[in-house]
Amino acid sequence: MAVTTTSGSSGIFNGYSILVFDGSSTLSTAHNTDYAYSTSGDFTVECWVKTSTTTANMAIVSKAASTFASKDFLIRSKGSTGVEVWIYDISSSAAAISSSTNIADGNWHHIALTRNSTGTNQGTHLLVDGVATSITTSWDASNTNAFLWGDEPVNDVKFTGNMADLRVSGRAQYTMTLGVGGDTYWDNVTLLVTGNETVSSGTF
Repeated sequence: MAVTTTSGSSGIFNGYSILVFDGSSTLSTAHNTDYAYSTSGDFTVECWVKTSTTTANMAIVSKAASTFASKDFLIRSKGSTGVEVWIYDISSSAAAISSSTNIADGNWHHIALTRNSTGTNQGTHLLVDGVATSITTSWDASNTNAFLWGDEPVNDVKFTGNMADLRVSGRAQYTMTLGVGGDTYWDNVTLLVTGNETVSSGTF
């Protein structure tokens, strides 16, 4: 089932177009070679989310096959206890990075997964509202699966709530010392979905 759009009624997206995920809808953005990052390339996957649903393991975004496999990764909500990132090449049975920030409070929250391979703060960072949890383990992100927003294959718990400003870029937009809005770079953006686009049958 396809996502729909509506006008935001609160917070930073008040009056702006946002995406509506009803617990059965998903948005697929097809793979392209601009985001096959192997073991070392910098990248950022990010979005804004708003939900009151406390269901554990609820998907935010995944880049994974129908069965969680090598080179796959995903971001999901832990309900009222935080957000986690699963990276198959680090562990196929446990989260690689976790944040304890509660995002199931009906407010807008910024979620970003960014990998920085050069300079200071090298590693993979999960930022929730600008607060980073980080690892330095290398991993391969070169799978050819689509980005699936609002669903993931491990538990198939679809997202209920709103999303906005879905973005994928081929650079480390954030590091541990930068919070929300800290990125000033719009080069190397390979995907941007703001909520104003036309979505057909769940595919952008």
